[in-house]
Amino acid sequence: MDKITSILVVVERGTAPQYALRKACVLARHFGAKLELFLCDAEHAYALKHVYDRHGVAEARSACLAEGREFLEALRKSLAAEDIVIGIDAACESPLHEGIVHKVLRSKPDFVVKTLGSADRGRGPFLTIADWNLIRTCPVPLMLARGRPWQPQPRFAAAVDVSGEETPQLARSIVRTAEYLSLGCAGTVEIFHGAREHRPETEEALHELGREFRVDSGRTHLLVGEPSKTMPWISVVCM
Repeated sequence: MDKITSILVVVERGTAPQYALRKACVLARHFGAKLELFLCDAEHAYALKHVYDRHGVAEARSACLAEGREFLEALRKSLAAEDIVIGIDAACESPLHEGIVHKVLRSKPDFVVKTLGSADRGRGPFLTIADWNLIRTCPVPLMLARGRPWQPQPRFAAAVDVSGEETPQLARSIVRTAEYLSLGCAGTVEIFHGAREHRPETEEALHELGREFRVDSGRTHLLVGEPSKTMPWISVVCM
């Protein structure tokens, strides 16, 4: 990533869109980017796709889009962000991740921000099937936001695989993106690798990557254990 001039913020009913909106506004202010709020009503689209009687489907779809834009307009007015250019758009398309990807291909944003899927009382926000599919298919960097707000000087964690199973170029690309975000937000970068067991060669590869990007050893971390438990990220940026 070498620029952020436009950010697409995916808004979903039933989640907490303020998590994504707050972080998107921080990025927009630091990088001078514009925002576009986007709602894709996948549930309504699925129902319309499978309705037996096709009479009135076009009208129902138009009403769905109008309602979505009305919801987004109210959300835009609620933001204290007069200094940011904010557009809105709605779609009625299923499945959700395809609707988002199609919007990305149309609007060509540099970055996508979305709140993690549904909230669970015991676990909080978590990755849904739609999130996993979006991670796999989104053509631009994607941030999945959770509820914890950023500090004035945010810390960006670059989670990399230096075990040899992934290419060194991918690890460098991830760190480079974290570096770009941190420089724009006057933050810091920390590099993480999760491994089920400690291997000296893996630790050395991690520190070598840190030296390449001038990240000192105190901000490079080898976390030993089940990665899903040792790295429960507050926000996830996917390349």
